[in-house]
Order: sequence, then C-alpha cells, then structure tokens
Amino acid sequence: MLSSLDCRIGHNFFTFDDSPSEYTKQIVNILKDNEAAGTILFVGKQVRKHAEGLFMLPSKEWPLVT
Repeated sequence: MLSSLDCRIGHNFFTFDDSPSEYTKQIVNILKDNEAAGTILFVGKQVRKHAEGLFMLPSKEWPLVT
C-alpha cells in the first residue's frame, strides 16, 4: 500500500517495462539474490513471444496483477 511505504533516502524502486523478454529470468534472479523486488510490467505482445516469463516470478513476493 503506497500510504504505508517508507520513502526515505536510500531506497530504490525498480520497474521493468515491456516485459517479459529474454532477460526476465536473469533480472528476477539478480533481484532475488539481492533480496530485492521490482515491478515488472507485462505487455501482451511480449507475453506471446516470451510466455515462460510469466512463470519466473516468485508467486508470494511478486503478485501478478491483471
């Protein structure tokens, strides 16, 4: 919830647009390895090209919003 988000200096927010791509798995693994998360925005034409990208997200930590 944005109203309870702590936005003090030192926090970063990552967004990845026009996903999934051939790099989605690598991005997810890097973020997980560093105990970070991101917002990945899926685009229909990209999902058709890289449907496996939908299944790379950790389900509890990174909810899929449709």
